Amino acid sequence: MRKRLLLAVALIFVLVFSMQAGARQYKLIFGHMGTTDTAYHAVAEYMASRVAELTKGNVTIEVYPNAELGNELDLFEQVMMGVTDFTIVNPGVTVEFSQTMNFFNFPFMYDNHEHWEKVFTSPLLEKISKRVEKEAGVMILGIIGGGERFVVSRKPISKVEDLNGFLMRLAPASITIDTWSSLGVQPTVVAYSEIYSALQMGVIDGLENEPEWILRMRFYEQAPYLVKTAHEIVTRPIVMSAANFKKLPKEYQKAILVAAEEGAKLGRELGIKLDAESLQELVEKYDVKVINVNIEKIREKTAGVIERNAKNLKLYDLIQEAAKLR
Repeated sequence: MRKRLLLAVALIFVLVFSMQAGARQYKLIFGHMGTTDTAYHAVAEYMASRVAELTKGNVTIEVYPNAELGNELDLFEQVMMGVTDFTIVNPGVTVEFSQTMNFFNFPFMYDNHEHWEKVFTSPLLEKISKRVEKEAGVMILGIIGGGERFVVSRKPISKVEDLNGFLMRLAPASITIDTWSSLGVQPTVVAYSEIYSALQMGVIDGLENEPEWILRMRFYEQAPYLVKTAHEIVTRPIVMSAANFKKLPKEYQKAILVAAEEGAKLGRELGIKLDAESLQELVEKYDVKVINVNIEKIREKTAGVIERNAKNLKLYDLIQEAAKLR
């Protein structure tokens, strides 16, 4: 009897070991634009480590930073096609593929970081993700960011009227262009890599950006005035190919969702921390002048434009739902 029991246990052990040894392994790719000292990379590396842990090494994620696989638009298209599995993207470059991605470009959406956090940890994010998946074939796994965007200027701006005729480098999203145009700004197209020289030559008077990248790109050398509009809290979706996600076994899908949720939380914390530290360094080390303006006046002047765009883009229901989470 004892021998039979030992034999049965041994057979079970061999069977389990064989199943584990024969488990199918998956290799996924995570490409992003950030350098290795950014929140982008910290999030990608965290997800790779966590997924490997949760799947006992059966799912590995190879991380390619520094735009090694292409720029943001290239990476998003690769994810759409399933060539690359994950990326972190500026939604402004994706709107030609997904109308819903415009949701992330609306200014003056959030009262503060608490409101922003509440929106992107609520069921609203899943609702947005389903629309994006239908339009572009990608899933939104989480949101990172947290930096506040301000106007960076070559000249001082003390009131809303000073923006009239201001040559401003803007991302090509319609809501962004319409909002700033309503304040008298003249939108100007300049590649991100050419902003510094455009400021230097006077091609543009300024741009809108967050402190971390004002510091990293040294824009402050040519544009030493920072106008505290706080018109946007930086929101960067972590996206994955929906088709590739669905090919994975359910347990591995769950592992990716867990890792992404945790990674997104880390990314938001890092984003807010880096933003605060960068602003302090800009002021204390590089003597950037911070200017306060009447934000309520700007909100009043742009409210109609924002509502009209939300309705035209069929996003008004999502905008209203976000507002109710205040």
